[in-house]
Amino acid sequence: MSLRENIEQNFIRFSPKEKLIATYLLQENQPLKNISIQHLSTLTNVSPATITRFCRKIGCDSFVDLKIQLQASENTEQPIESEPIFSTVSQYYNRVLQKTADLLSETQLRRMIRLILEANRIVIYGVGSSGLTAREMAIRFSRMGINATCETDSHMMIISSTITTADDLVIGISNSGETKEVIHALTNAKRNQATVIAVSSINGGTLSQLANETLLVYNSRFINNEQFVNSQFPISFLFDILTLMLLENPDYRRNMQKTIQEITQNH
Repeated sequence: MSLRENIEQNFIRFSPKEKLIATYLLQENQPLKNISIQHLSTLTNVSPATITRFCRKIGCDSFVDLKIQLQASENTEQPIESEPIFSTVSQYYNRVLQKTADLLSETQLRRMIRLILEANRIVIYGVGSSGLTAREMAIRFSRMGINATCETDSHMMIISSTITTADDLVIGISNSGETKEVIHALTNAKRNQATVIAVSSINGGTLSQLANETLLVYNSRFINNEQFVNSQFPISFLFDILTLMLLENPDYRRNMQKTIQEITQNH
């Protein structure tokens, strides 16, 4: 068993501070060759003594030995030959990602970031699987210190949208662009002069007609695969991009790190 595999398999047994170290070590493209134990201590917010104990816990004599073994395990890893079903799903996802990327522009996304920064409050609406995506995005915003909520219940969407204001940014998620509950909520928000953003895979649908701006993603159902359709995948890809762009803001980045550390240390 390689050192990397050892860390992965024992991750659940590590203490909260050890998990911070392990997470950093397991992340791809993290520079370890020339890093000192003091620098890693700063990056992970744990003491050098904790790092030394972690090294011994996973069978390394020292931090230098850890770096050597980890580098060796990475160099000896062999590519796994994909099974046909893996290749099929990978190709499916790659096509959806590429086609979604073709629909997006950095200029439009920068406008979206500006609207987020200027909003007093962000409210995200979605039902069904889109509701799950809306909840995930609201949680991400909140962890960055952004005032954001989501509503997925039809009655709460009506109540919430009725009391939106011109200072609010309202985001409606609907792949079809015709989800009646989301349309109702965005209609209310527009009446209240809130800034309205539609996230949809259908250009020109009712949702996009209501919105000040529409973020288009590729409709995964357009790919000829009736046995496997993840309609939220392209929307998640879009929100991942927005998240990374928001984290360019140092305040949001610090808030995210604080929440990650707090959650890690208490669970």
